[in-house]
Amino acid sequence: FVISRIFLDNFVNLQASWVKLGKKLAQLMLCFGANDLGGTLMEENISSSTGLRINILSKDELENMIKQIGRIPRQRDTLYSHQKK
Repeated sequence: FVISRIFLDNFVNLQASWVKLGKKLAQLMLCFGANDLGGTLMEENISSSTGLRINILSKDELENMIKQIGRIPRQRDTLYSHQKK
């Protein structure tokens, strides 16, 4: 992700999928250039409707995961607009 920030300087947002990477590696990616946790859907029903077992973290768990690395969590919408608390 660090090198991505250098070569992909026209990309505002780089996403780390905690579902695919796991919590610890996703936290590391946030420290090295990523600014979004992917795989985080509020009221997700597409994957769950297929019967697949998916990992789910509560909003508090996600916020704590971000705070543990000294970052400030912010909720966004699909267009990357920050949402008010």
